[in-house]
Amino acid sequence: MNEKNLRAVIEKIKANPEAWRQERWHCGTQRCIAGHAQIMSGAVASGATARKDARVFLDLSYVEADYLFAGRRTIEDFEDFLKSNCVGDKRGRTEFDKDGYDPVGYDKRGYNREGYDKDGYSFAGYDKNGYGWTGHNKEGYDRLGYDRFNFDRAGFDKQDYNRAGYNKQGYNRAGFDEDGYDRTGFDKNGYDLDGYDVYGYNRMGYDKFGYDRNGLDRAKYDRDRLRNNKPRPKKKEAK
Repeated sequence: MNEKNLRAVIEKIKANPEAWRQERWHCGTQRCIAGHAQIMSGAVASGATARKDARVFLDLSYVEADYLFAGRRTIEDFEDFLKSNCVGDKRGRTEFDKDGYDPVGYDKRGYNREGYDKDGYSFAGYDKNGYGWTGHNKEGYDRLGYDRFNFDRAGFDKQDYNRAGYNKQGYNRAGFDEDGYDRTGFDKNGYDLDGYDVYGYNRMGYDKFGYDRNGLDRAKYDRDRLRNNKPRPKKKEAK
């Protein structure tokens, strides 16, 4: 690690914290520690090469870069990292025991004997309960059992609707099934599977016997075979 360069980068960030945003290599006038280091190295600001340029400028190992460039790092983390790597023997390194741990109990990568960093996360990014920074486990579910899209292991959200938008009874949020019928068997227009409304009339306005709401058939005769209260004319018999 290049102590001089890292210290200079940290001091620059502390002098202008508004220009520091650890979650992005470069974002407008803001950038993470790697972005600052890249610019201070004389390289062109680029998210594609920020990690490489910064790692070379700061003389970091790949593991050290993983730790220092992580989006969750704070200025205090940077200073702790600098201190832990720049005090100790004549070469400016912290003294590690035979197992590779410093006096605080962390190795050069920043992990303790149990394999967790100062934030309580393993190298793979999970805490002791198996949850990562986003609050999800390796299977992608949070502590309540929901994934990043808020669906549980059975595929239902917190309102009990699946990814297709239907609940466990097969109805969507509007109350209709996949065929378009509600719990009483009627569609959005109020007609059942046979095409009749709740009063027994079809879309043309006739009941199952062919009569409309006024009691007339298509020829305008009522059920007593009268037309407008007049008898239907008899057919002439052939001579």
